[in-house]
Amino acid sequence: MRELNKEKFRYKKHVSKLPGTPDIAFMGEKTVVFVDSCFWHGCRWHGTMPASNKDFWIKKISMNKERDRKTNREYKKMGWKVIRLWEHGLKKESGKAIHNIVAALKK
Repeated sequence: MRELNKEKFRYKKHVSKLPGTPDIAFMGEKTVVFVDSCFWHGCRWHGTMPASNKDFWIKKISMNKERDRKTNREYKKMGWKVIRLWEHGLKKESGKAIHNIVAALKK
């Protein structure tokens, strides 16, 4: 986050007035960032499926993915950019993720 401050980008965290309550919102640039957890958003590399009540979890995670797609469409209609990051990517390569956010904001 310090990197974003260095670049003089102003942002808000967890803006509940915007669709899907983005993790970060750059209001002036009309760009939102969502950090998707590997479990709740069904990451194909790190998402795990609980052994018990499997049908429930398959349906739940599938609904989460559909909600994400719907949210992306809402922002597109509003003329906003959506950046989605995987939790594992942010943990392993946070510098790269921040660099990609800055690059998208400068476009």
